[in-house]
Amino acid sequence: MKNVVKVFVCCLLLAVLLAFPSKDNASFDAQTLRQSQNAVTSEQSEQMLKAFVGGESGKERLDRTSFSENEKLAAQYLNEYMTGLGWETQIRDFEYEASTGRSSHKLQSQNVVSALKCGKERAKRVVLGANYDNQTSDVKAGDYTLLKGIGGHGAYMNGTGVATLMTLAEKLKDAKLDFDVYIVYFGAGELYNRGAESYAESLKATELVDTLLMVNLQRIGGDKTYAYSDEVRTDHFDYVMKKADETGAGFSTLPTALPRMDVEYVSGIGYTHYGMLGGSKPFADRNVPYVNVFGGTFDTFGFGLDESKGQKNIVYTDNDTTAAMDERMSGYADKMSGVANTLYNCLTAPDFVSSVENTRQTKQNYSVLMASWIPFVIVVGVLVIFTLAMIPFASYFSKKYPIKKITRKVKVAVFGMDYEDKNSDDVFIDIKREDEPRNPFDGY
Repeated sequence: MKNVVKVFVCCLLLAVLLAFPSKDNASFDAQTLRQSQNAVTSEQSEQMLKAFVGGESGKERLDRTSFSENEKLAAQYLNEYMTGLGWETQIRDFEYEASTGRSSHKLQSQNVVSALKCGKERAKRVVLGANYDNQTSDVKAGDYTLLKGIGGHGAYMNGTGVATLMTLAEKLKDAKLDFDVYIVYFGAGELYNRGAESYAESLKATELVDTLLMVNLQRIGGDKTYAYSDEVRTDHFDYVMKKADETGAGFSTLPTALPRMDVEYVSGIGYTHYGMLGGSKPFADRNVPYVNVFGGTFDTFGFGLDESKGQKNIVYTDNDTTAAMDERMSGYADKMSGVANTLYNCLTAPDFVSSVENTRQTKQNYSVLMASWIPFVIVVGVLVIFTLAMIPFASYFSKKYPIKKITRKVKVAVFGMDYEDKNSDDVFIDIKREDEPRNPFDGY
């Protein structure tokens, strides 16, 4: 009878567990279902990259050199694509005045700005950006070459970033969000991020304040996908990293031993490293929370950012093509889809706004540490500490090995040094010349 009761109780407990799954498991299943329904696939990412970079129907986009006519054609292509998805899209022209020392020239480029609005009169916003130009041909101002062309098609830099945003735009087009989303394809990014700078300059003070987050994408597809936000951990960075883990994209943080260049790039930080480079820079200068997402690996013997271990880099070479990526970057499409799905899951999550809206207030203020006099204070402080630390050692050794005090007298060696005690502590002055007799009995 007791065994029957035990079996009955076990069956009852099992039925309860099956009927009422844990909250964590239910959340995980719902999240997995949502991701599987809305996931960007690797095949979609690869097809989008090859469609944008060129292919048979768009060979004019192989060369999208900054400020060129082909760059303008690429902007028109992006405009038509985003408009076709239902995003409010416009091409915004801007000028860049290039001074060559002898003369100045006005160069023309354009940003493609697409908006998915929530309908509020004043809404929070998220900006997603990537530069769509490349460095295939020379950029000239009159007869002067501003930027030397390197060939290639700009597939990795930055067709991957553009194609990732294009696939994301398709998935977001029907999303119901509580904030506006802007996808901006920056022109002239290869020349000092001119497109990103122009767009950031165009934003009003209230629009900058209302920007919850800016995410910049560039050269996605190396061994790892890195994310950088600031020199200190921030709420929005932690949120994006968490979503990357949940999605399976697994973003990497920058190594602590990352080489730093002794030049100020982002305002307020007296040095520069790879994480700061790109279209996020103008937003960092304006205190807009940002995440810079890029691919590659620092896990090599060099100090630079490589793409894949054991492979030659293709970025900024004439091998920056989709064919070279297929050959040298296995899994690049997986990286692109991982970034797109991470951003999608960030923006569509119910807790997104509440998780990132206070990041400006909670970020640690390290501006005082960036003052120009800080390095000098550190050096002086280290020297003082070293000196103080040496005092006990000096005292110990001076007692253990005391220095004998020697009193020396100056004496005259009347008959020459041969007749004086050479082991004496006294100092003798020999007044005899070398050609004079040295023996007192030899006479004078």
